[in-house]
Amino acid sequence: MVRAFIVPAHRWRARVYSLYMFIVFDYVLTAVYCEEFSDEASRVVQAFMVHLDSVPLGLAVFTLAFYGPVYLTLCSLSNMDWGRVREVDFFDALSRRIRPLYDVLLGLGVAARHFDGGMSWVYPLESGLWIPVGFVLYLTLVHFGTMWLELGR
Repeated sequence: MVRAFIVPAHRWRARVYSLYMFIVFDYVLTAVYCEEFSDEASRVVQAFMVHLDSVPLGLAVFTLAFYGPVYLTLCSLSNMDWGRVREVDFFDALSRRIRPLYDVLLGLGVAARHFDGGMSWVYPLESGLWIPVGFVLYLTLVHFGTMWLELGR
């Protein structure tokens, strides 16, 4: 039962781990390069840092508080038994059509934003130019990871 909240299902494993790889990338680079509260661009993360009076502690609490529930939700939803829903062919066809939408939402909404945030510390570009690079990188990782998992089955 606990495993369903910790390890994502086989077909979602590449998506969830790729997504969190981008979050950890942003976290590590921000922890290394952020020296003052004002260095961080996100107002919410700044508020955590100021409230806890520590850059690394505020960053860690923010990351766990906001992305821990997302991880648990993705893992639990991917491990749910959707057998009754799959009995109807309509939902199976709808699932195949919606899966690319998940990739776009997770890729642009989370992964590309964190890639932009992390890379802005190393090599700042014009606003938003790292987002398409991060999105393409996320899609590449997800689809190669999914293919790799399917080959290993």
